[in-house]
Amino acid sequence: MPVAGTALGHVTIRTFSGEGTGVAQVNNISIGITVTAGGNTFRFRDVGADVVQIKPDGTLVLLITGQVPFTFAGVLKIDPETEEVILEPRDRSEEQLAKACRALTGG
Repeated sequence: MPVAGTALGHVTIRTFSGEGTGVAQVNNISIGITVTAGGNTFRFRDVGADVVQIKPDGTLVLLITGQVPFTFAGVLKIDPETEEVILEPRDRSEEQLAKACRALTGG
């Protein structure tokens, strides 16, 4: 069964210049997504903020907060250079995918 979708929202990117430590960039995300199949509809949102921080030792840390559709809700903290996961959020992928499938199949 074909699935069609639309997304509407915005991403705001703010970059902070300067020397030293602290916040280097903030990306605010607010996107509403609607998918339809066979006359059924499922709506969800991608919302949150992605923050790049410079630590005192010069390393970067990326904090992804909020709700990432079909992935997680909470906070994901990684080292963007090594891709090492420092903090893992609650995985919602199976739960959310099952909910979407039920809604789109009318089940």
